[in-house]
Amino acid sequence: MLQRIRDRISGWIAGVIIALVAGAFILFSVEFYFEQSSGGGDVAAKVNGVTITDQAVNNFYAALQNKVMAQSGGQPLSADMEQQLKAYALQTIVMQTGLSTSLQNEGFHIGMQQVKMMVETAPQFQNQGRFSEQKFMQTLYQSGTTPLEFFQRVQTQWIIRDATNGVAATAFALPNEVNHLYSLMHQQRAFGYFIILAQSFLTKIKVTDEDIENNYKNHLSQYQTPTKVSVSYIELSPTAADVAKKSSQLADITYTNPDSLESASKTLNLPIQTSDMMTQAGEKTGLFSNPKILKAIFSDSVFQAGNNSDPIRLTNGSQVVLRIAKKIPATPIPLNAVRDQIKKQLSEKKASAQAGLLAYQLQKKLSHGVDPVMLAKANGLQWKTVALTTADAKLSLPAAAMLSAVFSTPVSAAAKNKIMGAQSVLVNQHDYAVIAITQVKNANPARSTTVINQKLSQKLSALWGQLLQHYFVGSVMVDTKIKIYTILT
Repeated sequence: MLQRIRDRISGWIAGVIIALVAGAFILFSVEFYFEQSSGGGDVAAKVNGVTITDQAVNNFYAALQNKVMAQSGGQPLSADMEQQLKAYALQTIVMQTGLSTSLQNEGFHIGMQQVKMMVETAPQFQNQGRFSEQKFMQTLYQSGTTPLEFFQRVQTQWIIRDATNGVAATAFALPNEVNHLYSLMHQQRAFGYFIILAQSFLTKIKVTDEDIENNYKNHLSQYQTPTKVSVSYIELSPTAADVAKKSSQLADITYTNPDSLESASKTLNLPIQTSDMMTQAGEKTGLFSNPKILKAIFSDSVFQAGNNSDPIRLTNGSQVVLRIAKKIPATPIPLNAVRDQIKKQLSEKKASAQAGLLAYQLQKKLSHGVDPVMLAKANGLQWKTVALTTADAKLSLPAAAMLSAVFSTPVSAAAKNKIMGAQSVLVNQHDYAVIAITQVKNANPARSTTVINQKLSQKLSALWGQLLQHYFVGSVMVDTKIKIYTILT
């Protein structure tokens, strides 16, 4: 199979060099059944005889963690999320190693000389049309990677990308599939709906003093003034003279003198700077909007134990070491000050739950063919109808999510009392809409054009290509010899 696929793989694909140098490659969700075994030392796993170290997994996990925190505005990860991310880091490295070793055994290969030529022509390493060793080394310095490691990563990722792209290139879409896709994409649906307001249940909701007190006790962290800190820090610029030597000194001095920045400041002639007071959310711009900086500030070692942080490498190549200069702990807000707030929250939550229960009950009745007009009258609701419409229509509905729900509701040709399908959906955070599909009309594919069909064919082919890639990765990994020594807890 691999040989047949390799025969379909083209040579140098335009544009792929930039993506490879950027470190991008496609990964797919594959379930593994690992052989658990006791390993020695810092070995996390062995894949086809290749050792994966704990350090490699931890480094990749740290990179993933920084990326996730950056996307979430610096919010710290929960213990469960950290565990999932660690498992994902290990799985990713195992998969990449399994794919690259298996593919190389089947004859997929790119020489190191070709890799070097590819890197030298990458735009991000060019200066006035020529390869800039300075730009290249600065990139490696910022990522903490040696030249050999960088070239090996590009080599591995090229092999994987070349193989998976070759698999995707075998996919195609049949004319009847294109016609069916057109019919569904331009489908029309008619529907009706109820809106169940949570507010209508508020008068029936009872919140006791015990409910309020229990909520306060169980969510004390929500009813506190935020912790505030000011930090002292020193920053080493990437343009400093003897930056590599000073970088090593910075790490050594701040580690051996964990309770002060004075020694590092004097030795390296770097000023100690002090921030304004800030909460865990940090600042909107500048150094203290950086998720890596905020994570270090509020880590156990720095925030709780009062140590210096490890050197933190920024995207511009600078390194920062910081410590807590001043701390104002969080203080509980008295229950009486938030009693009304808690009562309101609990009332709204209970009212929304009652609205959701009624929505579920009405959805079930509609699905069994009960007349919606009768249901509306019996429950003091209004039954509103919408004529045939498309998924991208601009309708005046109580919530935008409703139209999406209309076209995601499974329908049955065997309609009961003209109801082809029903669904309930949360709208406006507390209220519910109950939707019933009353008519479905597929578009006539004869109305499509050659240009549209070509685009749909490309879209379907890409989808089939992704599916083929998924099964290709699975077929390779089935024959991969994997031993996991690290048990994630």
